[in-house]
Amino acid sequence: MTDSPIIRLERFTARQYGLFTRTQARTAGVTDRVLAHRVATGQWERILPTVFRIAAVTPTFRQRAFAGTLWSGGVVSHTAATRLWGFEDMTDAGMHIAVARKHGLRHPDIVVHTTRELIAADRAVVHRIPVTSALRTVLDVAHLLEVGTVERLIEEALRRRLFSVGQLRWRAETHLGQGVGGAATIATLLRQQDLGKTDSGWEVRVARILTEAGYPEPQRQLEIQTIDGRRTVDLAYPGPPVIAFEYDSDQWHSGVRRRHADAARRNVLRLSGCVVIEVTSDLARDPARLLGLVGPSLTELTVLMHRGGTPAR
Repeated sequence: MTDSPIIRLERFTARQYGLFTRTQARTAGVTDRVLAHRVATGQWERILPTVFRIAAVTPTFRQRAFAGTLWSGGVVSHTAATRLWGFEDMTDAGMHIAVARKHGLRHPDIVVHTTRELIAADRAVVHRIPVTSALRTVLDVAHLLEVGTVERLIEEALRRRLFSVGQLRWRAETHLGQGVGGAATIATLLRQQDLGKTDSGWEVRVARILTEAGYPEPQRQLEIQTIDGRRTVDLAYPGPPVIAFEYDSDQWHSGVRRRHADAARRNVLRLSGCVVIEVTSDLARDPARLLGLVGPSLTELTVLMHRGGTPAR
């Protein structure tokens, strides 16, 4: 038995977050009259001029993003793209779409960007949604965010191997020649920072908080001797005692097995005489609270470092 046009269309929308366009409905055999009737009765909902949603499907951010690409023919970009890529701390709910052509697209809920080019290296697909590549996304948002946030985005992307420093330098130089806003910020960071040295961007933020408060620059990827051998600490003061900063990432340190491994690692560090400071994303965004937590240990260490002495064990 042949499926009806409506069943055929709704089965098709399962791959599109419950969405379809008027053209796709016609291709499935659904007439404009039937479409209008189902919209009028609340079974389907028009969410953009040419895009419709099966009403029974729960609205989500990814659905909104996919709808924007169906409507515009472009790709999700800017801060909306950082959310699709899963960058930590990026929670902007605004929808941004990039199109590589002139257009007359206007919608109060979507910011449409016209770009000079979207080469293959600028395009990707995440969760079945057309989106700017991680490399292009970072370049696009660099002029919208604080420098520290851009630094953290780059560090996270490098840790996740979404692109390399060489690729970032190449694309930044290309965009700089075209006058793209974020390229200048990226170029400056590439000259000033040792990007890619650490596993993630939280170390950049914490190190900056400490140095701006007058403490010495902590060391990254410090190798220390523990009771069970040599271990590498992401961010630390060599001491003695070693003051080690360990990060609890909401995204990357999830799962029972990982939490148990983290707890075992920190117990070894403490048994080896280290002062362990556990840093969360909230703590890293609150300089006063972070400094209040680590201040006593750092004050003693700093005084002794300046005197050339050794802290009491």
